[in-house]
Amino acid sequence: MAGWAVKGYGIAASGSVLAGRSWGMWGLNYPLNIMLQVATFRLFGGDLLPESKLLFPVYLACVGLGIFSFWRRFRVAPALAAVGLMLIATNPVVFIQATNGYANLPFAAILTLGILAAIEGVLECDPRRQIISGLLLGIAVWTRPEGFLYVALVAAAMAAVARLGRFGRPYPLAFAVPVVGLSVPWLLFAWTHYELDPVWIQHGDTAVLAITNLLEGITSSGARLSTLYLIVRLFLERALLPENWGAYLPVVTFLFVLSAFARRTWARMEITYLVAATVITIALPVALYLVLSIHGLPDFVLVLRRDFDRAYLPAYFMTNVLAITLLQPRTYDHDPSTPRRPRSQAGKTARSEEAELNERGKAWG
Repeated sequence: MAGWAVKGYGIAASGSVLAGRSWGMWGLNYPLNIMLQVATFRLFGGDLLPESKLLFPVYLACVGLGIFSFWRRFRVAPALAAVGLMLIATNPVVFIQATNGYANLPFAAILTLGILAAIEGVLECDPRRQIISGLLLGIAVWTRPEGFLYVALVAAAMAAVARLGRFGRPYPLAFAVPVVGLSVPWLLFAWTHYELDPVWIQHGDTAVLAITNLLEGITSSGARLSTLYLIVRLFLERALLPENWGAYLPVVTFLFVLSAFARRTWARMEITYLVAATVITIALPVALYLVLSIHGLPDFVLVLRRDFDRAYLPAYFMTNVLAITLLQPRTYDHDPSTPRRPRSQAGKTARSEEAELNERGKAWG
């Protein structure tokens, strides 16, 4: 199971997370979320089936349900949401990653759910949903090395959109307290236990190498446009092969084109947040591989072909979410599926709900 089961068994056997240094590869460079979950299965049930392998399809099911719930909350038609969910779940890369045990699918699932919860929480001025978002994004930091970069950029984007566009209301403490509370312990642990082995790099420690040398990569002139072209070209080549990404790229492109004809689509508030988050999830893995290219791996193209598909999973989920959401042109006021209250009752209910949220929000900034 991609090495994490070995580490999880080692942690369970020794009773210490430090056993991860000697069990399996990559030492303690990778966050411990998946390893600790496997260790939990080993401790409490022996992992005889082994049932810990069910973790990965469960993550896929959770992100699917979360995306469907988001679509319905923002008035996407049930049939359209069901079709979108089917397109997401039947992709070959997603299916493989839901069975091979790498941490990329759990990370993409947790990150996507955290982003969607943040959008809902900000637009509904709901500090409770923003707390949930912070918890999910904090767990994402515990799942992949690049998690803290995604979380920092997503938080900045949400705050910028809310401030510049005046869409919704973020509660900084509601979001920041769980994120910081979960992230800082791992970052301190990683800082004190990090080690780099050249053998690990050739067997998949590319994310850690890119993160470690991020500042050098940003200031270096080695990241050339030719490398950017190589990354984009190789991804497009693989994305157009049905055995790799299925019909993902043609379908999503068609949906984006089709959404241009949907009335009032781009005026909806959630679209701005989705666009900002989607751009981040597309650009960040490309940027990390640009940084990685500077360090002269013996076969950068091989590494790119091997790893970039799974690194792209957060963007895969977010582009699908955005594409389906764009197809729904109805606003809240024009949604015939929403039961209408009498005007007086609706006004009283709206005022009482707003007052309740304001009271909760005072405690969270």
